[in-house]
Amino acid sequence: MQKKKLGTRTIQLVCGKARPVKVTFLDENIARFCKEFNEKTKDRSDEIVSVKINVYRDKSYDYEIGTFPCTYLLKNRRVDYKEMKADGRKKAQEEERKEISADELEKIAREKLPYLNTDDLEKAKKIVAGTVRSFNGVKINE
Repeated sequence: MQKKKLGTRTIQLVCGKARPVKVTFLDENIARFCKEFNEKTKDRSDEIVSVKINVYRDKSYDYEIGTFPCTYLLKNRRVDYKEMKADGRKKAQEEERKEISADELEKIAREKLPYLNTDDLEKAKKIVAGTVRSFNGVKINE
């Protein structure tokens, strides 16, 4: 028999660092969820992921770990971004980050494709392009 679903929530958590404050809707299962999630994602430390949590009437739950939010992929599209940020070179490279190439846009769209509401790569690129346009000052370089 199928379990009765009480609700579904989608939240963004940092891999390996889930805290009970972010998942208060799980009631007494908070600690167990945080422990399971942190154990599953400990190898992906400091990455932000979307987590879809289904809570059932019998107080059980299940969850699905998705990919990074599109904004996270756009901000960190450079391989050396974390190094630049640590070295203080962020401002020097800021102008280079103000434009996104069509190849970078396609790469992000391919990564997000399974989680978008389309199977067409061109439509996925348009969805990601909409997110790029919402960023302040970032332009798509065709």
